[in-house]
Amino acid sequence: MLDARGYPEEISYLVAALEDIQAAFGYVPADALPVLAGHFGSNAERIRNKADTFGLFRFAPPPAHRIRICHGPVCASCGGEELLADVVSESKDISVEPGHCFGRCDQAPVVGIDDRLLTHATAEQIEQEIAVLCGKNQRR
Repeated sequence: MLDARGYPEEISYLVAALEDIQAAFGYVPADALPVLAGHFGSNAERIRNKADTFGLFRFAPPPAHRIRICHGPVCASCGGEELLADVVSESKDISVEPGHCFGRCDQAPVVGIDDRLLTHATAEQIEQEIAVLCGKNQRR
């Protein structure tokens, strides 16, 4: 059961409420929006629009695996942009998305695969990791 009563009613607390909901569920469920709207004196559509402006929140359950390709300036200039363009996953259980800097610029491009980092990453290595995640291959 979602409850927003732990937050002051000022809309400035919306992001904190959304962050807590996402931390609890892995995403912001659709039924949370009317609860938040009622608490913050708004409507569900406005709450969703405000949440969308931040780009931080998921509104569907997350995939089982996330591949985040760093798009910071160093990684981007060392092949990260090409990786973002070239690497795709056809599995609904794996997302390939831009990621923020992992702090390993000296090992660019860097890719976060769930809770691991792949450094000096190539498209072939990422595709191998995708195959492992899909159960098609074993990690070398």
